[in-house]
Formats: sequence, C-alpha cells, structure tokens
Amino acid sequence: FPDSPWLWRFADFDRALSTRERCALMAFYRGCLQRHLYFHGSEQRLLSKNAAFAPLAESLAEAFPDARVIACVRAPQAALSSQLSSLRPALTACHGRYDAAVFEHRLGSRFAAYYSHLREVLPRRLPTHAVFLPLAAQRADLAGSVTTAYERLGLALAPAFAARLRARDALARQHRSAHRHTLADTPPAAGSLDTELAHAAAGFDFGATAPVAAGDLRSTA
Repeated sequence: FPDSPWLWRFADFDRALSTRERCALMAFYRGCLQRHLYFHGSEQRLLSKNAAFAPLAESLAEAFPDARVIACVRAPQAALSSQLSSLRPALTACHGRYDAAVFEHRLGSRFAAYYSHLREVLPRRLPTHAVFLPLAAQRADLAGSVTTAYERLGLALAPAFAARLRARDALARQHRSAHRHTLADTPPAAGSLDTELAHAAAGFDFGATAPVAAGDLRSTA
C-alpha cells in the first residue's frame, strides 16, 4: 500500500506518532508477547526478528529496558536495492500501477533514516544491551560472531545452540544469494539518494568481521 498515510507514519514511528499513540501500541505489543510466552512457556526468551522495528528503537527501549538488541546491518545501498527488488512483484500484484519513482525515493529516504535512528538511539539508550552485527561478520565467522554478540550482551549460549552454530558456520561462508539486484535498476533512487545513504552509513564499518557493542560507537556519534 504505497500511498497509505498510516504506514508512512509508522515508518517514522518514534518521531511521527504522539506519545499517546506510541504508548498504546507498545502496550498492545507487550500484551501480544505476554500471550505468546504464556502459551509457549514463560521461561523462554522470545526472539523477534523484524527489520521494520528500526524506526521503533526508542519506543522499544522504553517499553522493554531489559531487552537485548542485535542490529544486523549491511551497506544501505545494497539493503535498499534488495528491498526494492523484493517489493516490486507484491506491489504490482496487490496494488496495481503506482508511481514507482516517488515510492522508491520515499522508501530510500526512510531507509537512510533507519540507519541514522539506530545509530543515534542504541548507543544512547542501550549501550550495553545492543550490538551491531555487520553482514560481513555473519558470512566470515557466523559461530564466532554470534558467540561474541552473546558475550557482549551478557547472554548464556546454550550448548545445543552453540553446536548448531558451528554446524551452520561453513554453510554461511559458502552461501551466495540467488537474489540479483542493483540500485542502478532504479535511477531515481540511485541518483538523488546517494547523499542521504552515504550520510546514513557514517560511523558504520560494514566490512567488520566481528560485532560492535552499541556503546563503543558513542565517541563518533
């Protein structure tokens, strides 16, 4: 739904929504998690894998101060290219014709804001409870990177999970995505968004082969 005002407000959640709206939605989300854990077992640790939560970083830190965050990051140009390529078939099928140039530029601007928001919020709100995990680290040393991330977050790594990580490590090194895309396929995004995306990438080392604690980024914020 590329023209939905509500969805675009949600994409700027922490800044665009009022305190009342944010609190109400966080209360609803907490209730969802409570029911989920009640069913599966309250002794469990819930993993929520959702890239769309980037604009909710401040609200989530307020609502769940004991949460741990692993922010998986990659170069924003590649991430945006992948996102646009993945969305086009669904947009065409569900929505029909739409102004691709306007949508892609708007989404690109939001992508840039996601990086900047995480870069500003996590070191300030969750310096010891958040790490940035570059894609390069996941590919080069999956087991070592996740183990290090757990250590920095003060989490225990279960032996069974550690064994599964070691088993997946070689596969991660060999993995090559079959998804082919390039930002050059979207001239409006490729041209006018370069500055925004470059600014969003400032302070991130996307080639790092180990996770970085959010608190370690404060000196360059």
